[in-house]
Amino acid sequence: MSRESLDVDGRPSHDLALWAVLLGVVCWGWGPVIVRGISAPFMAFTPVRMVIALPIMLAVTYASGGRITREVVRASALPSVFYTVSLLCAFASFQKTSIATSTLIVSLNPVALLVVAPIFLKERVTLKKVIWCLVAVAGVSLVVFGKTSGGGNTVEGDLYAVGNLIFWTSYAVGTKRVRDAGVHPYAFLTVATASAVVILFPLALVVGADFEQLGGNDWWLMILQVVVAGVLGMGSIAWANRYMDATLVALLGLGSPVLSSIFAWWIFEQTMNAVQIGGAAVMLFAVGVVVSRKL
Repeated sequence: MSRESLDVDGRPSHDLALWAVLLGVVCWGWGPVIVRGISAPFMAFTPVRMVIALPIMLAVTYASGGRITREVVRASALPSVFYTVSLLCAFASFQKTSIATSTLIVSLNPVALLVVAPIFLKERVTLKKVIWCLVAVAGVSLVVFGKTSGGGNTVEGDLYAVGNLIFWTSYAVGTKRVRDAGVHPYAFLTVATASAVVILFPLALVVGADFEQLGGNDWWLMILQVVVAGVLGMGSIAWANRYMDATLVALLGLGSPVLSSIFAWWIFEQTMNAVQIGGAAVMLFAVGVVVSRKL
């Protein structure tokens, strides 16, 4: 039976960690496809989606042996705020600049982590890892820009996208540190979800979000998004963070926009041209090199 052990450097490891991240990446890839089917605007459905997620995350936490304690809340509070602010910046960037630009900027997350991980997480970064990480980002950029995307760029929107990159990177660092401290992954995600509810619901009321815009299918899609992208996606990746470098988790995460494009092609019959397919191949090859050679 698989269990936790120590690697040659004395750090915890688990032979299922890589598979957990891959599961999370696949689930994250489905996330935007599910959201596309929701008819209500972002500020109407996101707070409600978080309210739906909260009891589910709490139930999974206690069912899997976790507990919500004062220490868990204290350790999880700051990265939980980073997560919520990242979410706000992401959707603000979608409204203010092109989807391609906002997607590409946040895809620089592995590069940002290569800079901050040695400082805050004491992770070892090799030149080969940096090179292959840049190759993977280049592959993702081909997927993102391989197809003409509607919407023009604005300085405001680009700044929101940069904010998303900064806060998502901060969330990734915080997640790794919380998990290294032994906090249960779903207890952490429950606190993050609660933080999102506390921040997003008042904000939605201030901006005049119309919750009556939520249609019949929206409710089922929100539940599906919670289970797939939240419980399975974020949960498996949060669990694996204890056993893998944050830089490697982020690099594997580059597969999500690629999978989203493939799923959109399958479900919504959105086309993928040769440039996008080539970019996906480049990204997958680069990630494969890093994983197989343990760079």
